[in-house]
Amino acid sequence: MPKSKYKRVVLLVFAMVFIFGAMSPIFALDPQKTINQYGHTIWIRQNGLPATAVNVVLQTHDGYIWFGMSAGLFRFDGVSFTQVSTNPENSKSNESVTSLCETRDSSLWIGTGYNGLRRLKNGKMYNYGSKEGFYDTQIRQLVESRTGSLLIGTSNGSYTFKNGVFRPLLLNPNYISGLAEDSLGRIWVGTHLGVRIIDESDPTKVVWLTTKNGLPQNVTTYIYTDRQANVWVGTFAGLARWKDGKFTIYNVNNGLSDNFIYVIFQDKDDNIWVGTRRGLNRFSGGKWTSYINSDGLTDNNVLSLAEDHEGGLWVCTSNGLNLFKNVNITTFTTYEGLPSNYISSIIETSDKSLYFFSNERSYVTRFINGKITKRGTQIGPLFAGPVYSARDGSLWVGQSGLLFNIKNGKVKRYDATTGLPLKWIPAITEDDKSLILYIDHKGIFRFINGRLTPYLMKNGKKYPAEEYVVCFYQQHDNLLWIGAASRLIKVENGEATTYTTKDGLAGNWVTSIYDDRQGNLWISSPQGGLTRYKNGKFTAYSKKAGLFTDEIYCVLGDDQGDLWLSSPVGIGRVSCKELDDYAEGRTNIIHSQVYEIADGMKTDECFGEYQPAGWKTHDGHIWFATRIGAVMIDPKTFKKNELQPPVLIEHVTVDQQIIPPDHFISLPAGTQKLEFHYTALSFLVSSRVLFKYKLEGYDHDWVDAGTRRVAYYTNLPHGDYRFRVMACNNDGLWNEVCADFGFKLEPHFYEMYWFYALILIVLGGIIYGFIRLRLWQHIKKEKELQDRIQEALANLKILGGLVPICANCKKIRDDKGYWDQLEEYVQTHSDVRFSHSICPECAKELYPDMILKKKKT
Repeated sequence: MPKSKYKRVVLLVFAMVFIFGAMSPIFALDPQKTINQYGHTIWIRQNGLPATAVNVVLQTHDGYIWFGMSAGLFRFDGVSFTQVSTNPENSKSNESVTSLCETRDSSLWIGTGYNGLRRLKNGKMYNYGSKEGFYDTQIRQLVESRTGSLLIGTSNGSYTFKNGVFRPLLLNPNYISGLAEDSLGRIWVGTHLGVRIIDESDPTKVVWLTTKNGLPQNVTTYIYTDRQANVWVGTFAGLARWKDGKFTIYNVNNGLSDNFIYVIFQDKDDNIWVGTRRGLNRFSGGKWTSYINSDGLTDNNVLSLAEDHEGGLWVCTSNGLNLFKNVNITTFTTYEGLPSNYISSIIETSDKSLYFFSNERSYVTRFINGKITKRGTQIGPLFAGPVYSARDGSLWVGQSGLLFNIKNGKVKRYDATTGLPLKWIPAITEDDKSLILYIDHKGIFRFINGRLTPYLMKNGKKYPAEEYVVCFYQQHDNLLWIGAASRLIKVENGEATTYTTKDGLAGNWVTSIYDDRQGNLWISSPQGGLTRYKNGKFTAYSKKAGLFTDEIYCVLGDDQGDLWLSSPVGIGRVSCKELDDYAEGRTNIIHSQVYEIADGMKTDECFGEYQPAGWKTHDGHIWFATRIGAVMIDPKTFKKNELQPPVLIEHVTVDQQIIPPDHFISLPAGTQKLEFHYTALSFLVSSRVLFKYKLEGYDHDWVDAGTRRVAYYTNLPHGDYRFRVMACNNDGLWNEVCADFGFKLEPHFYEMYWFYALILIVLGGIIYGFIRLRLWQHIKKEKELQDRIQEALANLKILGGLVPICANCKKIRDDKGYWDQLEEYVQTHSDVRFSHSICPECAKELYPDMILKKKKT
C-alpha cells in the first residue's frame, strides 16, 4: 500500500475512534423514558432481513453492524445487508453463525453452529480446525479477556487462544452455556450444573457455584460482567447478580417478564437489559420494566443485545431485528397510561395540569408531575370535541348538544334542558363578559349563567349562522379573531373585517391562530400552509417557498425562536427569523425540517379536526395531538446530531467485476463501466443520510447524489483519476473528510505518446519522400528539357554549316554518308515540320487538264 494511502487509512481509523468515543453520552438511551418512548425500528423478512431469526449482533470498530443468522454472516450499514461468506473453501455455502467477537487486533472471530471456528482479518477468512489444535464444531460463545486471550465456549468444552495456540480448559461438565471475565481476571464458565470460576493463569484452581450458593437454578444460560464488577448469571429459573460474595435473585415475582434468560447487557447509562423468553427487560433505578411482542417487539424470544456507537440498542429475536434509539420527540400512549391512543385535543389549566381528550373515548385524562391519572367515568356519551381553559381555572368541553365544565375534579353538564340545541359545538372562547360558543348552523352565542344569548355585532346583528367557525382567538377583550372554514374574520369593537386569499392568506380554511407576543399572528391552514399577520399585512408561506407541506393543522412557537407545525405528514419546525427574512424580501426561500416516526412519533399523522390540537405548556414544552398518542417536544433540550458519519467506499465494480478499493490500481485500456459503491455509517436515521461525490479528473463540481449509494461512470477517457465521496448525517452535518479511491485508466496503444511520435515520424517520412519525388521529377524534366535544347542547338548548328545536296534529286547526304530526302533531313535536324502542297508552275506542268477545266468554269 502506498504511504499516502496508508496515512489516509490511519487517519480515518483515528477519526472513527474519536467520533465514536465522543458520541457515547449524547445519544445514549434516556433512562427517564419508557421503552415505548424510544425510537423503534424493525426489520423482518418482508422488509429485507435475510433470515427470520437473528442469533447474535456486534458492532466492529469501523462502524459496521454484524449479524449472525441461520443464513450466515451479514454486514449492515443501516440500509443494506451484505452477506460475507464464512467458508474459505466454498464461498457459496451458508453456515449458521451463533457467536461473534472482535479482538484488539481488529480480527472478527465467528462461531458457527456446526462448522467450527472462523476468523476474518484484513478481508480474508480463515478456518480453524484439528490442524490448528481446535477440535470442536459447535461454538456457543466467544469472549476476549483483558490479557488478550480469546475465550471459546463450545458444546464439548472450552478453550483459550493466544499467540496462535489453542489450549483446552478441562471442565466437567463440558457443555458451555456462558463465558465472562470478572474484575479479578477470573473466567466464569456457565454449565448445566452451575458456574465454574477459573484462574486463567492456573486452570486447575476451580471454584464451583450452584444452588447451594444461591443460584436460582444450576442450568445456566448466560453470564455477563458489568462495569460495576457485578457478575450476572442467567438461568432457566431467573436472573442472579453476584455482588460482595453473594447472589441476589430477580424473577417474575419482582418484575421480570419471564424467568428463562437468554442474554444480559449493560448500556452506556448503566441500565441492565435482559432478553428473556417473553420479551425485553430493563433494570433502571432499581425497577424492572418490560417490552414484549404485544407492545411492538418483533418476537418475545430475545436472543442477543448490543449497543452501537450512537447509543442505539440492537435487539435480536427469533422473528426479526429491533433497534431502539434515543429520540427528540417523546410520545405518550396507552403504554404510559393513556386510556386511548387516539388524541384529539391537548390543553393546560392554570394549575399546570395538562389534559388529554380523545376523539375515540370521552375520558378526562390528567397529566401532572410526570403522572397520568384518568377519571373513572366518561364525561358524556359522545367523544370529546373542542376544549377551552377558562380564566377561572376550569375546563370547558364541547360535544354535540352537550357542554361540560370541569373544575376542582367536579363535572357540570349543560344540555337541552338548559337551552342548548342538539348541534355540534366546534369552538369555545371567552372575553371579559362571558363564555363564547359557536354552535353549528346556529351562530355565535354568549353563554351566561347556563343560558345562551346571541353574540351581537356593533350594528346589533348576529354573526352569520351559516359561517362555520373552526377556532377562536381572543387577542384582548375588544378584539376577537375568528378562524372560519372559508375566511378569517377580525371583530374589533363589534365591527367585522373579513380576509381571504385575495388579501394574502395562505388558505381560506383557518385551523389555528398563534400570537407570538412579538407583534405577529401566525395562522395555519390545511389548504395553503402558513400565514404571518403583522402591521396589517399578510405574508403567505407554502411548499413553493420551502415549507414542508401546505396542509397545516396547528401552529405553536417556542422560546428559542422557532415555530412548530402539526400536519398529516409529521411535525415541522421552521425558524421565525427565516420567515421574517422571507416576508421582508431578504431571502426567497425558507428551510423547514419535518419530524416523523423515525424521530419518536408513533405515526406521522397529527390530529387537526378540533382545537386546540396542540399546546405550549408553562415549562416551554410543545405538545401535539396525533392519531397514535400525544407527542411532547422539549425545544430547550432538542438534540441536533453533531456527529459526522464516517464514510467508506465498499467496493468498485469495473465492467461487472468487483475489486477492493484498498489501493491505487491501474485499469486496462477499453474499460467501459465503472461503479463506485459507498456508504456512511450512521444509524440514527439512515434514510436521511445524504451524499456528494466527485471524480477528480472528470467532474468539475460535486455531484449531489441524495440518498443514492452508488455512482456510475461510462467510457471515461484515459488518465489519472481520484473518486471522492462525503456524507451528511440525519441533521445535515457534512463530514468533509472524504473517502477516496485513486486509479489510472490506461490508454489504448493508439492513444500513447510513442504511437503519436511514430505517426509523426511516418507522416514526416511520407512528406519527405513526396517532396524528394517531386524534386526528382522536376530535375528529370529540367534535364530532359536541357537535353532537347542542346540537341536542337546542335541540330541548328548542323543546318547552319555546309550541307551536301544532289543537284538533280535534291537529296541531302548526312554525316554517315546516307542520302535522305530533303524534308526528312531538315525535320530530323531541326524543329521544322513539312506540309506538302503543289505550286502553280508545277501544277501546270504536271496537271495541265485540271488547270484548263478550272479556267472554263
